[in-house]
Amino acid sequence: MSTDFPTTAEITSDVLRALKATGVDTDAVAGDTEVRTPITGECDLRRCAATPDDDVDAAIAEAAEAFTTWREVPRTGARPAGQALGRAADRAQAGSGHAGHGRGRQDHLGGAR
Repeated sequence: MSTDFPTTAEITSDVLRALKATGVDTDAVAGDTEVRTPITGECDLRRCAATPDDDVDAAIAEAAEAFTTWREVPRTGARPAGQALGRAADRAQAGSGHAGHGRGRQDHLGGAR
């Protein structure tokens, strides 16, 4: 089995495209710190600004606090959204002529609906 890894240029292009797609201003984070790809070990990806350790620690603490708040938020919208998705799946299955191997969606979801 052969594994072809992408080139550093391909990885760089993918990384920059992903950063820009998520709203990162790549020019604003430019600096002198080399960014290496773990795939090839090369450092042609980008150069970014270094972040002081205190800033990193503060960001981690803020993210941890946000998570503890977020995990307590009730999932009020999950059940209706899941039910709507299930109904759409039922309609699609009915229109396709496939019977789902004799089992309904309830069977696939462990009886929950």
